[in-house]
Amino acid sequence: MKKFWNIFGWVFTILIQITLCFVLLGVLQTSVFPNQITRTGEFLRIPLLIWITFMVVVYGIGMLSLLIRKITPLKAGLRFISSAGLALVPLGILIFLGLSVGLENQKDFQEIVLGRMVSYYSNLSMVFSFLGIYIPNWINFLQTKNKGNKASQSKK
Repeated sequence: MKKFWNIFGWVFTILIQITLCFVLLGVLQTSVFPNQITRTGEFLRIPLLIWITFMVVVYGIGMLSLLIRKITPLKAGLRFISSAGLALVPLGILIFLGLSVGLENQKDFQEIVLGRMVSYYSNLSMVFSFLGIYIPNWINFLQTKNKGNKASQSKK
């Protein structure tokens, strides 16, 4: 029964994280993101706000969930660094590709970068931030599984 509640906790946490990420990104898109981008700084604000959103929601809700469910070791610093670093990978690609399209042709930039690339790379960044926060759990699980296999092999 404990395993069921553990899996339910993970699924519930991830669903809350995904929902809050989309809600917060929707609010930012309507209120903070510029409608017409004419300068590089305006474009760079978009990936920065996406990254901050994922760090607040994915890391914040994830750590809160780990505290509530009393999962140890917490490894808060490792989770923050891995989540922040992995979330930056797709956003770095977005910045590079967006700037390579260029701001000179506004129609192409709006259609290609803002219309397609921002949504794709923000979703990819969300997946990477999930990986970053949950990788320490998987490493602990694999290490304890390997220790159990080695102990059972040494008894034979």
